[in-house]
Amino acid sequence: MVRINVIDKNDNAPQFAKSFYSFDVPEDTSIGTTVGSVRAYDPDLGANGEVTYSLVAGWGNDTFQLDPVKGTFKLLRVLDFEEVFVCTFLLVN
Repeated sequence: MVRINVIDKNDNAPQFAKSFYSFDVPEDTSIGTTVGSVRAYDPDLGANGEVTYSLVAGWGNDTFQLDPVKGTFKLLRVLDFEEVFVCTFLLVN
């Protein structure tokens, strides 16, 4: 008897659920609060279908932490509207 297993090829790129995400965060938000989340889906099977999230650049890593598995953003420090009022991130999955 011979058994041949066909395994899934990583041939599908992950796709974000939305093309643009925006989160409004009041400057009095407590440190440690989850302020937003992103979601992507990969139709591949098994390990090829697992999605992890990362930021393209390190800018903002002192203010927000991206959970690589959940896709959630957590606030790491006090916000000051007069200091920075917009943070823009480019994500890859």
